[in-house]
Amino acid sequence: TEEDLAAKKREAASLEEERGQAAKELAALPDIEASLATVEANLDETRELISSISAQARLAEAEAARSRSELKALEQRSEEIAQLGEDSNCPTCLRRMGAQYTDLLRRYQEERRALEEGASHQDGIRKGLMEQRSRSEQRRDALEARRSKLLSQSRLKASLEERMRKAQATLASTLEMTERIQRQLDLLERDHVARALREP
Repeated sequence: TEEDLAAKKREAASLEEERGQAAKELAALPDIEASLATVEANLDETRELISSISAQARLAEAEAARSRSELKALEQRSEEIAQLGEDSNCPTCLRRMGAQYTDLLRRYQEERRALEEGASHQDGIRKGLMEQRSRSEQRRDALEARRSKLLSQSRLKASLEERMRKAQATLASTLEMTERIQRQLDLLERDHVARALREP
């Protein structure tokens, strides 16, 4: 009937609109695959960098600890010598210390300064590395958020493609049905006209 035809034409127009809307939304999406590949590569690089920085920071920490441990031992030896005094015998060679006493204390003082500077230098290196790691971790977090957004866009793209495919398939069968109804109506119209012409 004419109503069926009109209903099918409305359905076809609605499906055409649905397909067009999905296509428009798809076109608005960025090139997700390329962006995702770039983000994944940057994320791997950043994770490796964080791991490398952490290893370097542990090394600097160990070096500083070693210097401080040597410093402690040196201070203990220095204290022992200072307590013995200039007139006592050297604990190592057992000869009277004399003038060597002052030299020994001065040498200990120089070693102490070098060890303190070494430990302080390693602390500085570690501090710089920790700041670098913090910046890299912020970058990693930003990349992970971007990756997450791209993955949800990728899911959206897949669902839009599916929506378009379904709308296209339904539209094709609706148009086929519309044509069939139109042909039947045309046949009925021709029969009606033919009958009207035959009647006196």
